[in-house]
Amino acid sequence: MDNSRQLFQYILSGLSNGAIYALIGFGFAMIYNATGIINFAQGEFVMLGGILTVFFHRFKTVDHTGNSSGRCYFDNSRRLF
Repeated sequence: MDNSRQLFQYILSGLSNGAIYALIGFGFAMIYNATGIINFAQGEFVMLGGILTVFFHRFKTVDHTGNSSGRCYFDNSRRLF
């Protein structure tokens, strides 16, 4: 991979991570302005969103041709991968 493509990947990754942190901070600010209390339980909802994203990403698989299928793929030990 050449340096320009790697730099572009770093910039894109940084912007996406920064957008996630900004949304989390915006949520904290909205809750604090509405209630006057810092609610640290909001982090549980962020984790719930992340866990559900990984679950649905693994549930909805895409094969090498780009066709999506709604079925789960299992290996020989019947574990979802």
